[in-house]
Amino acid sequence: MAHPRCVGWGEMGLDYHYDNSPRDIQQAVFARQLKQAIRLRKPLTIHTREADDDTERILIEEVPKDHPVCPLSLSLLMTSDILPRYTSTVSRTRLASRAGCLITSQSFISESLVI
Repeated sequence: MAHPRCVGWGEMGLDYHYDNSPRDIQQAVFARQLKQAIRLRKPLTIHTREADDDTERILIEEVPKDHPVCPLSLSLLMTSDILPRYTSTVSRTRLASRAGCLITSQSFISESLVI
């Protein structure tokens, strides 16, 4: 992940839909992934399913406000305070209009990819 051609880290997050993995373990692994990505200064691509509250809590606990974050879960986008918190996050309107984020290594800023 430290290689210069690696320009982002993701998708990562929590998935409570099937409950195949214990939630406490998912949360610990997610927090560890966030810490590593932040240490390496890699933008984050977050996807969560049926775990919005825990995802938001962990993001707030672990991710600095100026770190680039691209949340892919529309439920997380529409019901949380994640977007206003992070200054380098793609806008709610633009993100809702497409299926992915493009992270550029030159600018270290998240931009939405409109299809």
